[in-house]
Amino acid sequence: MLKRLWLKNFVLADAVEISFQKGFNVITGETGSGKSIVLASLSFVLGDRAESSLIRHGASQATVEASFELDPKMPAIEILEEAGITLEDGELIIKRDIAANGKSRLFINHQSVTATLVKKIAPFLIEFCGQHTTTKLMDPRAPLEMLDLIGQLEEQKASVRCAFLSCQLLQKKLQQLEETKPQRARAITTCQREIEEISKVNLKEGEEEILFQEFSRLENMNDLKSKASELMIGLDDTKPSAITHFIRLKSTFQQLASVDDALKEPLKSYMSSIVELQEVGYEMRRYLHRLNPEPERHAKVESRLKQINDLKRKFGNTIAEIDAYKATQEKKLQELEEEELSIDDVKQEAHKRAEELRELSIALSINRKKISKTFAVKITKELKSLNMPHAIFEVIITEKEQTSDGIDFIQFFFTPNLGETSISVQKASGGELARLMLAFYCVLSSKTQVPTIFFDEIDANIGGTTATQVAEKLTKLGDSHQIISITHFAQVARGADAHLVISKEERQGRTYSTIKSLDSDIERLEELRRMVGGEVMATKL
Repeated sequence: MLKRLWLKNFVLADAVEISFQKGFNVITGETGSGKSIVLASLSFVLGDRAESSLIRHGASQATVEASFELDPKMPAIEILEEAGITLEDGELIIKRDIAANGKSRLFINHQSVTATLVKKIAPFLIEFCGQHTTTKLMDPRAPLEMLDLIGQLEEQKASVRCAFLSCQLLQKKLQQLEETKPQRARAITTCQREIEEISKVNLKEGEEEILFQEFSRLENMNDLKSKASELMIGLDDTKPSAITHFIRLKSTFQQLASVDDALKEPLKSYMSSIVELQEVGYEMRRYLHRLNPEPERHAKVESRLKQINDLKRKFGNTIAEIDAYKATQEKKLQELEEEELSIDDVKQEAHKRAEELRELSIALSINRKKISKTFAVKITKELKSLNMPHAIFEVIITEKEQTSDGIDFIQFFFTPNLGETSISVQKASGGELARLMLAFYCVLSSKTQVPTIFFDEIDANIGGTTATQVAEKLTKLGDSHQIISITHFAQVARGADAHLVISKEERQGRTYSTIKSLDSDIERLEELRRMVGGEVMATKL
């Protein structure tokens, strides 16, 4: 509930503090006394558009501060906690400044916040109702929300909303699959071609190195034969050569070793070297005999290396990288083919979910139609008790295109007088609209979680008898909600739990708005006498 409102240099208020009580609070005052300053200041502090014209003439800044007492279960607390704001003892203080340059600042419990956050929690703090404020009846969605609220259909509507979202996601997925079909076909073709191209070559790990060695041998065949012949000639022990020279020196070395034992070991090494050189000579002879031109093999090896190099140029620097690329394309191909096959599955699933959504929406619609009859009877009864004996209230439900709320288009119609045709409640006159709004609040009061309802001259354009009935309704609403009502009727003010009077006074050539709480019966009687221009019975005081 709203506990306190503090105004500093706001419009005509110099420094004004207003305290509100539980139950039914009324605000009265002479015409033109500035009763709307309370509504304006609340709208301002709760995030409405700020204009520098709200600053009192001569001041550099205007400030409004509102203090609320919140129930621990209120949704506003969860929103505030998500924003990193905690409350102490359930007290919420919203403060707003506006400077002459139009710059505005907002604070919640002394922490700077955005207007977006304040606007987000405002609907959970207070609801405004009046001829000159935006009412729920002007919102095309209001009838649906009211029926679902009074019928406690939120859980059922949540099921419809969930099913609708699921259908939307499936339709979006199906649309994407259909739209990307050409791209997917091209991608599938590319993957298949590349996989086939790599598979056809049948690469083997380490193959390239072996082939390159063989290619080098075949490519340099003539040079190899020339060099091998030169070595073989030098190691031929049957002809004059380097090795035959070593063999001739063998007997000289043996003679030396027979005289000096120190040369026996070197002799052994010398003899072994001759044997090894002879063996090398035999190997070179055999190697030379194997060096025959192989043009066909040369061309085959060259072709194979070209195949490998072509793949490396396209798909990777090594055979391992090419194999990895092939594996990636195989996985991609599988996913693309699965997507292609899934179109029919998604269509079937979308159709199934659409049928489920339709069933849920029909069930919700049936319950809304049942509730609408009871609701219409209750509103009609309330209107009759507000001095509209021939009023008839109707709820018309027609089918519309499926949305997240269901398939119902709900309208409220109203016949104010006997013999007239029904009209949309949005076309009701000011007095009729006021009584309609009051009737709605009376019926919905036990369902709404908003703790405070602000009625801005809801009793305007009605007669004195009706005003008494309005007073009874407001008093009753005050049992379950905090009611703040601006009124011109003594009948309404008389039943209030707390009475505030707004007036203007002039001091030293300046006009000031003042707000006074009438705490004594005498003060209240005086104000009620002023309102009716005569004597007032004190039976309610």
